[in-house]
Amino acid sequence: MDDFFDNWTVQVRKGVLELCLLSALEGGECYGYELVKRLSATPGLSVAEGSIYPLLSRMKSAGLVGSRLEESNAGPARKYYQVTEAGRDRLRLMRPYFEALVAAVRGLQGTGADLATGPREGRGEKDEKDEKDLRDEKDLSGSKAPDAGRAIAGGVQGAALQKTAGVPESVNRPG
Repeated sequence: MDDFFDNWTVQVRKGVLELCLLSALEGGECYGYELVKRLSATPGLSVAEGSIYPLLSRMKSAGLVGSRLEESNAGPARKYYQVTEAGRDRLRLMRPYFEALVAAVRGLQGTGADLATGPREGRGEKDEKDEKDLRDEKDLSGSKAPDAGRAIAGGVQGAALQKTAGVPESVNRPG
């Protein structure tokens, strides 16, 4: 692959790593190295220990995860992490936003259309119907992700996207 693509994939992974960590911890507590192994075993994530621990530390400072130390017979003590209620709240905000972003990208693929203004000239009625069906699909999680996806694709700025996706403005503020 080329350097541009390699850099892009690294940046995308970094951008979703907090979501991935909270999702992985949602099912129960886990020690740090186990999290690294679990995320690395997930196709496309390929993360290094050096990127997980600083992020876990920042997430702990932000109150999104908690930790406890437990002695181990197999070596040094292990630090176990668990998601806090604040982390669960953040996860409930992050998922629909992420789903909306994915829906927006999918909505743009191969359409050549600006989803805010409609199909470009020369597109047939069937193409328009397919685009409308894509936009009208209901998200299985119950969020309004497809609507938010249209907002992102249409170039709507943050506050309008948050309103469409049902995400409060505070989601973009740290802490």
